[in-house]
Amino acid sequence: MSSHTTLDDWVASDAIPFSVDSPETIDAVVDRVVRSLGNSHQLLGFGEALHGSEEILVVRNRAFQRLVERHGYSAVVIEVTSPQARVMNDCVLGLRSPEDQLVQDWFGGGFGQLEANRELIEWMREYNANRAHPVKLHFYGFDLPLGHGGLASPSRVLDIVLDYLDSIDSARSKTHRHRVTSLIGERRRLGATRGHVRPSAVRRLIVRCD
Repeated sequence: MSSHTTLDDWVASDAIPFSVDSPETIDAVVDRVVRSLGNSHQLLGFGEALHGSEEILVVRNRAFQRLVERHGYSAVVIEVTSPQARVMNDCVLGLRSPEDQLVQDWFGGGFGQLEANRELIEWMREYNANRAHPVKLHFYGFDLPLGHGGLASPSRVLDIVLDYLDSIDSARSKTHRHRVTSLIGERRRLGATRGHVRPSAVRRLIVRCD
């Protein structure tokens, strides 16, 4: 293993140059990275240190396109909440229109306002609409649901869980849904700033749904 005296030495030795304005150079970097990993990997992470930078997202989009078209990747995971991601996944699969209110809600705030994120959704939707592509692309999220100044209400996450439970055990789902409905007031309070520092409502929700 090679050693380097300084960070600058390491970067100069191992960095792979590319240009944001040159898709071909990004493709070459992706191909080189994949070759270096061999056949043992199924998940490829892509990190960035600048929230709100369009340039890094442009690179991400092009890298993902290359991974899909040349290397068989079929999903992207970005920093959005799971409920938001489910909505956008429906959009890229053609199950929701881009004009759907929940889709527009995501486009209207946070990361959804960045043009590169819009372009990612549009490209995935167009790819999936092509019948020549039997393997469809999926869009996932991994961030905490946050509201205005605090934790968001867990209602949308709970609805997802209860809908799934309803599909396999409707009687049990009905029981749990009734218990959750009785906690609507506590759901609202979780959207307040104090939701970050007062987890009591969350604990009561978990205990009473157990």
